[in-house]
Amino acid sequence: MASNIEYLNGVRNLASEIYQDRIPVATKENLAEVTQAILEYPSNRNEFIEVLTNRVSKTKFANKLYNNPYAMLKKGTLPYGESIEMVFVDLIKAKGFSENFGDSEVSSLIGKEDVDNVKVEYYSENIKNKYKMTISNQQLKKAFMSEDGLHKLVNMMMVAPLNSAQYDEFIAMKKLINTIEMASVKVSGYSALSDLEKAKHLTKLIKEQMYKFQFLGKGYNKQGVNTFCRPEDVVIFVKPEVKANIDVELLASAFHMDKAEVDGRLLLIDSFTKDNGSGSEVEDTETLCIVADKDLIQYYDTLNETESFRNADRLTTNILHHRWAVAYGCGFVNALKIKAVE
Repeated sequence: MASNIEYLNGVRNLASEIYQDRIPVATKENLAEVTQAILEYPSNRNEFIEVLTNRVSKTKFANKLYNNPYAMLKKGTLPYGESIEMVFVDLIKAKGFSENFGDSEVSSLIGKEDVDNVKVEYYSENIKNKYKMTISNQQLKKAFMSEDGLHKLVNMMMVAPLNSAQYDEFIAMKKLINTIEMASVKVSGYSALSDLEKAKHLTKLIKEQMYKFQFLGKGYNKQGVNTFCRPEDVVIFVKPEVKANIDVELLASAFHMDKAEVDGRLLLIDSFTKDNGSGSEVEDTETLCIVADKDLIQYYDTLNETESFRNADRLTTNILHHRWAVAYGCGFVNALKIKAVE
């Protein structure tokens, strides 16, 4: 557990030159002096809280923070604007050498352009979340009174909001997975099979779909375009109890991958859901897994900022953490549900 001295020096290392000039490196001998210099002068205190909450806390609590398990599917930060235009150019129909692209040779050269093979999807900023934290002067003073007080303060004030942001990101991506329109293949009598039979049957189906995904075709994407997906770009969303029935070694050998690499593409999901017809979500007990291109989820951060301000009336510092994003499902890539039916 990090001590107050570690936190104090961690803040100092990341603070401004003015702060560093005012606040010396903390040691056991000058701890009281450093604490007093921070608490008694508002400018020092405000910068200390800002650096502590915005930067140091995330480093010190890296092992305590929840991470969105689908973070590897994110596309990064959108550098400009708040929307994305996704353009897909489908296959072009060939003409024989003596044939015209139009009614005549002239119209073939200068006639209207054929754009039937171009499709576009537009994604705009649709997530704007904010999380509020409050630290009072009294809480900060109390934190300096014990050796690990700052550690406990950060744990109490910071971990929950940051974990909340990560969890909300996971929920948003999980909702996309469950609501994106996609094809499905049904397995009859799955529940009656033994565990060994389930493992063989499900693994065989996944292999079969991964093989089929490699061919150009329209059957596995919402927009009905000719596309394909390489095995190394496939991810499989699966519930824990179903993952136990997938032969990872067999999949690895079939697609010439390491077992660890295949296992990393089996992304756990706690439950699949579906619309019950009245706008409410209910558990989808039929879906065993979803085999999809990793680009199915289009998730871009547009804003990830933390700002703070003083409330002089309450002698508190309010910290607001903003997380904005663009989150959509791509209709141009392959995705398939494997479902068990009686």
